[in-house]
Amino acid sequence: MGEAVLPLHALPHKEHDALQEFQNLRPTHSDIPRTARAVKWKPPNAPCVKVNFDGALFSQAELAGIGVIIRNDQGLAMVALSQQIPSPASVEMVEVIAARQALMFAKELGFDKVEVEGDSETVVNAILGDYMDNSYMGHETCSYNKCK
Repeated sequence: MGEAVLPLHALPHKEHDALQEFQNLRPTHSDIPRTARAVKWKPPNAPCVKVNFDGALFSQAELAGIGVIIRNDQGLAMVALSQQIPSPASVEMVEVIAARQALMFAKELGFDKVEVEGDSETVVNAILGDYMDNSYMGHETCSYNKCK
């Protein structure tokens, strides 16, 4: 991946800094739009894990964030990743970067039986297809199951 590895003694400080950054960036409840629809999460079939990914733009700060969570067949979170990145050109590109990070993260950790789930239909279809999908974007919960 070409990234420097932190020594173990530096992890608590890094974790504290990441938590502070998260708390400073998260919106207050009054800033969160109430337009999202409820989606029921379904656990993967054993022995698979489910890798969920998502991305978000913070236009005022010209930043984006990506998040990944990997859960087992009981729905328990095994590991999570969040990253702040420079804002790309579109929401769709944030989703592509999040999907890429999710797949690389799962592979790095040795998960080989995965279900991947995200909310961008365009991105999930592009991952599954052997063609380039040039449509603008569609938001629905979509998944890819490599467990079969």
